Amino acid sequence: MAQRKTDRVKQVIQAEAKERSWEKEVKARRSTVSLTVRIKEDDAELLPGYFRKQGQTVSQGLRAILNNFIDNRIRGMM
Repeated sequence: MAQRKTDRVKQVIQAEAKERSWEKEVKARRSTVSLTVRIKEDDAELLPGYFRKQGQTVSQGLRAILNNFIDNRIRGMM
């Protein structure tokens, strides 16, 4: 019984490792870029409050959105 649990845990860990292997690719492909972001006037009023609720500055929140977008695009190319 204990062996089954151990085997199951190993399988879960291996599956998670396979899912996360793309992260190494993403980190290897990232580089620093300059970016200008245009935000609709209505959204510009809402975003600071939204990010503040999450404990982020506007800059941190926009960076998180951009990084998520880049990660998804790179993951889609693989």
